Amino acid sequence: MQKLGQISEWQPGAQTGGVTLGISRVERNPANRAFDYMIAVEVPEGTPSVAGLETYNVPAARWAVFECRGAVPDAIVAAEMYAFMEWLPSSGYAHAAAPEMEVYYPGDPGPDYYCEFWLPIIGM
Repeated sequence: MQKLGQISEWQPGAQTGGVTLGISRVERNPANRAFDYMIAVEVPEGTPSVAGLETYNVPAARWAVFECRGAVPDAIVAAEMYAFMEWLPSSGYAHAAAPEMEVYYPGDPGPDYYCEFWLPIIGM
C-alpha cells in the first residue's frame, strides 16, 4: 500500500483552534447541497505541500459560529438546521460566497462532545 504523506508536528489551527475541519465547498451555489466535502487540518502559511494531499485556502470571511454539543453527527446536523431554518432567515445576513466549516476540537467525540459549525455571512 502506498503512503500518501503525513503532516508532522501538527498543532490545532491558529485561526480556528480546531484539530480537524470539515470544509463544505458550497461557495459557488450555497443552495445546491450536492458539494465537495474536505476533511482537513489547518496548517501555518508557508507550510510545504505534502505529496498526495490537496491544499485549499479558505477565503477570509465573516462567520456566524454555532455551538454543537453532543454526539457527532447529530449535534452538527442540529446546529446546521437551526442556522439555516431559524437563525439565518431572521438575522439580516445572507450566506456569503465562501465554504461552510465544521470545527472539531480536542476531546472524546462522545455524548458530551463540543464542536462548532461556522457559517459564512454577509450583511443584506
